[in-house]
Amino acid sequence: MLNKITEVMPVPRHKLRLTFADNSVVIYDCAPLITADSIFNQLIDDEVFRSVCVGEHGRFIKWARTKYELELCADALWIEAHKA
Repeated sequence: MLNKITEVMPVPRHKLRLTFADNSVVIYDCAPLITADSIFNQLIDDEVFRSVCVGEHGRFIKWARTKYELELCADALWIEAHKA
């Protein structure tokens, strides 16, 4: 099954509210990704973090204002959010 994201909204404390095509809504915590030795450290800047948007066909999310491309796959986000 290919999961699709229909909406992404940044929320406080480096979290994202994700709405999937199956109508599930989850909060994904990006904070563990944002470490000093990670490419995701660009997201520590709130303006950059808030530039998140849904990518082509809802198959990923991306950040528009980053020096290096940052994307997260819809399938990986759905699996992570729906862990039992």
